Amino acid sequence: EDSAHSLTEFGYSFICGLEAYRDDPDFELFDLMLCGAVHPSIVRDQQDMLRELQNLIWACQGSNDQGPRSGGRITSTMTSPNPNQVSRRVIRAVLRAVFPDKTDERHNALRRALHETLQHYCETGKTMDADSAYIHDLFSTSTDGEQSSLIEEVRRQHYYEVIEFTKE
Repeated sequence: EDSAHSLTEFGYSFICGLEAYRDDPDFELFDLMLCGAVHPSIVRDQQDMLRELQNLIWACQGSNDQGPRSGGRITSTMTSPNPNQVSRRVIRAVLRAVFPDKTDERHNALRRALHETLQHYCETGKTMDADSAYIHDLFSTSTDGEQSSLIEEVRRQHYYEVIEFTKE
Protein backbone atom coordinates (compact mmCIF):
# COMPACT_ATOMS: atom_id res chain seq x y z
CA GLU A 1 0.00 0.00 0.00
CA ASP A 2 2.86 2.40 0.81
CA SER A 3 4.57 1.74 -2.55
CA ALA A 4 1.26 2.25 -4.42
CA HIS A 5 0.80 5.59 -2.65
CA SER A 6 4.39 6.61 -3.49
CA LEU A 7 3.89 5.61 -7.11
CA THR A 8 0.66 7.62 -7.33
CA GLU A 9 2.35 10.60 -5.74
CA PHE A 10 5.26 10.33 -8.18
CA GLY A 11 2.87 10.14 -11.15
CA TYR A 12 0.94 13.17 -9.95
CA SER A 13 4.13 15.17 -9.39
CA PHE A 14 5.43 14.12 -12.80
CA ILE A 15 2.28 15.31 -14.59
CA CYS A 16 2.25 18.58 -12.61
CA GLY A 17 5.90 19.12 -13.55
CA LEU A 18 5.08 18.64 -17.23
CA GLU A 19 2.26 21.14 -16.97
CA ALA A 20 4.42 23.66 -15.08
CA TYR A 21 7.03 23.65 -17.86
CA ARG A 22 4.57 23.31 -20.74
CA ASP A 23 5.98 26.42 -22.46
CA ASP A 24 9.30 24.66 -22.97
CA PRO A 25 9.16 22.78 -26.29
CA ASP A 26 10.97 19.73 -24.89
CA PHE A 27 8.52 19.29 -22.03
CA GLU A 28 5.55 20.05 -24.25
CA LEU A 29 6.69 17.53 -26.84
CA PHE A 30 7.29 14.88 -24.17
CA ASP A 31 3.79 15.52 -22.79
CA LEU A 32 2.28 15.17 -26.28
CA MET A 33 4.16 11.88 -26.80
CA LEU A 34 2.92 10.54 -23.45
CA CYS A 35 -0.65 11.46 -24.38
CA GLY A 36 -0.25 9.74 -27.73
CA ALA A 37 -0.85 12.94 -29.72
CA VAL A 38 2.47 12.57 -31.59
CA HIS A 39 4.76 9.67 -32.40
CA PRO A 40 8.27 9.69 -30.88
CA SER A 41 9.75 9.78 -34.40
CA ILE A 42 8.83 13.47 -34.47
CA VAL A 43 11.99 14.13 -32.44
CA ARG A 44 14.17 12.77 -35.26
CA ASP A 45 12.12 14.68 -37.82
CA GLN A 46 12.68 17.89 -35.87
CA GLN A 47 16.40 17.30 -35.59
CA ASP A 48 16.62 16.66 -39.34
CA MET A 49 14.56 19.77 -40.10
CA LEU A 50 16.70 22.00 -37.85
CA ARG A 51 19.93 20.60 -39.31
CA GLU A 52 18.71 21.33 -42.85
CA LEU A 53 17.51 24.79 -41.82
CA GLN A 54 20.93 25.55 -40.34
CA ASN A 55 22.69 24.22 -43.46
CA LEU A 56 20.51 26.39 -45.66
CA ILE A 57 21.22 29.49 -43.58
CA TRP A 58 24.95 28.74 -43.81
CA ALA A 59 24.66 28.28 -47.57
CA CYS A 60 22.63 31.46 -48.07
CA GLN A 61 24.94 33.50 -45.89
CA GLY A 62 27.93 31.95 -47.65
CA SER A 63 26.63 32.70 -51.11
CA ASN A 64 25.44 36.11 -49.99
CA ASP A 65 28.67 37.37 -48.40
CA GLN A 66 31.29 34.78 -47.69
CA GLY A 67 31.91 32.36 -50.50
CA PRO A 68 31.65 28.57 -50.63
CA ARG A 69 30.86 26.38 -47.67
CA SER A 70 33.30 23.63 -46.77
CA GLY A 71 33.17 21.00 -44.05
CA GLY A 72 30.46 22.74 -42.04
CA ARG A 73 32.44 25.99 -41.89
CA ILE A 74 32.49 29.03 -44.09
CA THR A 75 35.77 29.44 -45.95
CA SER A 76 36.62 32.49 -47.96
CA THR A 77 39.49 34.57 -49.15
CA MET A 78 37.36 37.66 -48.57
CA THR A 79 37.87 39.49 -45.32
CA SER A 80 34.79 40.05 -43.21
CA PRO A 81 34.48 41.25 -39.65
CA ASN A 82 31.78 38.66 -38.88
CA PRO A 83 32.04 35.72 -41.29
CA ASN A 84 29.78 33.55 -39.15
CA GLN A 85 26.99 36.06 -38.72
CA VAL A 86 23.73 36.11 -40.61
CA SER A 87 21.43 39.07 -41.05
CA ARG A 88 17.78 39.27 -40.06
CA ARG A 89 16.95 39.71 -43.77
CA VAL A 90 18.63 36.41 -44.73
CA ILE A 91 17.01 34.53 -41.84
CA ARG A 92 13.56 35.83 -42.75
CA ALA A 93 14.08 34.95 -46.42
CA VAL A 94 15.18 31.41 -45.51
CA LEU A 95 12.19 30.94 -43.20
CA ARG A 96 9.83 32.08 -46.00
CA ALA A 97 11.49 29.74 -48.51
CA VAL A 98 11.61 26.71 -46.20
CA PHE A 99 8.08 27.18 -44.84
CA PRO A 100 6.04 28.56 -47.76
CA ASP A 101 2.76 27.00 -46.61
CA LYS A 102 2.74 28.42 -43.10
CA THR A 103 -0.09 30.79 -42.31
CA ASP A 104 0.59 34.49 -41.91
CA GLU A 105 -0.10 34.07 -38.20
CA ARG A 106 2.64 31.45 -37.89
CA HIS A 107 5.10 33.50 -39.95
CA ASN A 108 4.34 36.46 -37.69
CA ALA A 109 5.09 34.28 -34.66
CA LEU A 110 8.43 33.30 -36.26
CA ARG A 111 9.23 36.98 -36.93
CA ARG A 112 8.41 37.89 -33.33
CA ALA A 113 10.61 35.04 -32.06
CA LEU A 114 13.42 36.14 -34.38
CA HIS A 115 13.11 39.72 -33.13
CA GLU A 116 13.17 38.52 -29.51
CA THR A 117 16.21 36.35 -30.22
CA LEU A 118 18.18 39.12 -31.93
CA GLN A 119 17.27 41.63 -29.19
CA HIS A 120 18.43 39.17 -26.54
CA TYR A 121 21.76 38.63 -28.30
CA CYS A 122 22.30 42.38 -28.61
CA GLU A 123 21.38 43.04 -24.95
CA THR A 124 23.67 40.27 -23.69
CA GLY A 125 26.58 41.40 -25.86
CA LYS A 126 26.62 38.42 -28.23
CA THR A 127 26.23 40.80 -31.18
CA MET A 128 26.88 44.48 -31.70
CA ASP A 129 23.47 45.19 -33.23
CA ALA A 130 20.00 43.68 -33.19
CA ASP A 131 19.97 42.99 -36.91
CA SER A 132 22.21 39.92 -37.04
CA ALA A 133 23.29 36.86 -35.10
CA TYR A 134 25.99 34.26 -35.13
CA ILE A 135 24.56 31.19 -36.83
CA HIS A 136 26.00 28.92 -34.15
CA ASP A 137 24.20 30.91 -31.43
CA LEU A 138 20.86 30.61 -33.22
CA PHE A 139 21.05 26.81 -33.19
CA SER A 140 22.97 26.17 -29.96
CA THR A 141 21.53 24.54 -26.87
CA SER A 142 22.53 25.66 -23.38
CA THR A 143 23.60 23.21 -20.70
CA ASP A 144 20.07 23.30 -19.27
CA GLY A 145 18.51 22.57 -22.66
CA GLU A 146 17.40 26.06 -23.64
CA GLN A 147 17.49 27.15 -27.25
CA SER A 148 16.90 30.50 -28.91
CA SER A 149 13.32 31.79 -28.99
CA LEU A 150 13.38 31.40 -32.76
CA ILE A 151 14.34 27.72 -32.70
CA GLU A 152 11.88 26.98 -29.90
CA GLU A 153 9.11 28.57 -31.98
CA VAL A 154 10.13 26.59 -35.08
CA ARG A 155 10.03 23.39 -33.03
CA ARG A 156 6.71 24.25 -31.38
CA GLN A 157 5.09 24.99 -34.73
CA HIS A 158 6.50 21.78 -36.20
CA TYR A 159 4.83 19.46 -33.77
CA TYR A 160 1.53 21.34 -33.81
CA GLU A 161 1.53 21.17 -37.60
CA VAL A 162 2.18 17.41 -37.36
CA ILE A 163 -0.79 17.07 -35.00
CA GLU A 164 -3.00 19.13 -37.35
CA PHE A 165 -1.86 17.11 -40.36
CA THR A 166 -2.58 13.77 -38.72
CA LYS A 167 -6.07 14.89 -37.66
CA GLU A 168 -7.05 15.56 -41.29
